This record gives sequence, C-alpha cells and structure tokens, in this order.
Amino acid sequence: MRHGVVLLAVASLALVGVANASVQQGDTELDFLAGFESNNGDGGNGNSVDLFAEIGLGYFLTDNIQAGVSLGVDWTDEDSTGGAGGYESVGYGLGLFGKYHFMPTNQWVPYVGGRVGYSWDKTDYDTAGVGDDTYDGTWYGPIAGVRFELNENNDFYAEYRYTLYGGDYNDTNDETHAVLVGIIHQFK
Repeated sequence: MRHGVVLLAVASLALVGVANASVQQGDTELDFLAGFESNNGDGGNGNSVDLFAEIGLGYFLTDNIQAGVSLGVDWTDEDSTGGAGGYESVGYGLGLFGKYHFMPTNQWVPYVGGRVGYSWDKTDYDTAGVGDDTYDGTWYGPIAGVRFELNENNDFYAEYRYTLYGGDYNDTNDETHAVLVGIIHQFK
C-alpha cells in the first residue's frame, strides 16, 4: 500500500511537470512549418497541389493572444494535361498573423486566428511560345490548429489554413486549403 502511494505521488509530480504553462505572456517563438496546399483554380485555370514552407516569429501579448510575422515559400509543378501546357512556379510571401490560444496551460493547446499578407511569384511555362510571367497580390484568411508541448521550449503543431486572394492571385486562384505541420521553439 505504502509503495503504491509513493508511486502515485511520483507519477502525479511527473504529470504536473508536463502540464506547465505551454504558452504565456512575454514568450517569443520561432516556428518552422511545412505541408501541402490544395489550390482551387479560378476560371480557366486548373487545380494544383503545392509544397509549402514557412518560418514565423511570434510574441505573446497575453497568455492567450499572440501576434507575429511570417515569411513563406511555395513551389508548384503542374504537368501538361489535356493539350494544355504545364508550368513551374516559385512564390514568396510576407505576412502578419494573430492567434487566440485556448487553455494555454495545457499540454494540448488549440488555437484559432487569422492572417493577412502579400505574395509574389515567378512562373515558367512549358508551352512553346509562352513566356515567363510574374504575379503578385494579397491574401487573407482564417487559421485553426493545435499545438502539443514536447518539452519546456519546444512544441509540435498542426494547422489548417483557408486562404482567399486579391490582386493578380485573384485571377488565378479562387481559394486555398492547406494542412501544415511544424515545430515551435520558445524563448522564455
């Protein structure tokens, strides 16, 4: 009986250590994420799947509210289909984000938020006689995700993004759905 109580106490202390404040006011974070985007083409443009990577820097204004900046890159290689030429595109984006974290002291921390930014890309077409082109425009949309505390300074996270476009991108993309995973490093 006595050994059982001691074992239970040690296990409880171990769990308390895991559930320390995952996010809190004043934390600065550097996050890296990567994943796939599914773009729904607008008008005569087809759908595509892109590879995407991003680095972000965030700061917790309160225990729940985070604001930050991000820099992203995506790559698309669309093969020729149905007689139409394919293309390869590399895009870059700079954005701002805000997130609201629910239950910031738990090991699993769900969040919602929004983001807005500006992007530009260079597209190389495979079709003979068609030159290269550049596009730019704005983007915005909601995000939702969950983060899991790995240790005191590192979290794993998964995020869903829905994005709408303005400018040149509005002529080529209707909307984007993205599922991304990443690692967060906290500077406490």
